[in-house]
Amino acid sequence: MEISILTNHDYFSLVTSFWTATTERIDCNKCKTKRMHEKIKRIQNCNEAGENPVFQTDEFKYYRCAGAFKDARFSVIMNLKQSYDKGINPFGGAISDAPNKVIEMFNLIDSLVAEKQEKDAKEWQMK
Repeated sequence: MEISILTNHDYFSLVTSFWTATTERIDCNKCKTKRMHEKIKRIQNCNEAGENPVFQTDEFKYYRCAGAFKDARFSVIMNLKQSYDKGINPFGGAISDAPNKVIEMFNLIDSLVAEKQEKDAKEWQMK
């Protein structure tokens, strides 16, 4: 049994934010432009949940556009991770002094990146 410091909300938020940031289909900036037709917004369920999933990962089905669940703190977490990956503890002190919850978030991001690379490689091989 694995014990996690991340709450279910933390986990869902991080996974959703990652897939939202790395999936071309989910671009809230396109939906927010006046040129985007209202029909497309309804198809993507931008404003409310629909009957059918509009996007899904191996773990989650989104009945509303996944962009609606993106955590605004995700870019901050990614910046902290980049510093950490370079050997800089963004919280000061030694690398081993970084908060456990943050390290767990970084590890989750690493596993999501590996999963995406594997998925992209499979899609590329099918072409």
